[in-house]
Amino acid sequence: MQLGHITCQIASRGMGMRVIGVDSASKRDLVLDSGAELFIDHLQGHEDELVKAATDGLGAQAVLVLTAANSAYASGMSMLRFGGALVCVGMPDGAPEPIATACPQHMVGYTLRTLSRQND
Repeated sequence: MQLGHITCQIASRGMGMRVIGVDSASKRDLVLDSGAELFIDHLQGHEDELVKAATDGLGAQAVLVLTAANSAYASGMSMLRFGGALVCVGMPDGAPEPIATACPQHMVGYTLRTLSRQND
């Protein structure tokens, strides 16, 4: 979680955002010490339900995916609120694979968007 803990620090301490960290249990203390107000162990499952519970049922305004795991993208989509943004940082290697929860009807219906940095 080298990139993740820096992201937590910038978002929480530098920008005053409320951060929910989702990672493996071994990273719990690092995530919380870096400024996240809540930690969710991704191996426990139901991360999307826990994020929505922590956000009064609305979901996250933004989800930053800092890993290359397709499963993180799949769960990240379901954590978003209406109009939320999925920020793609960790990009999977190899041939592109469809992600189960990234269906167009869902994205359009909830006005979801993905943000990525284009190389200039």
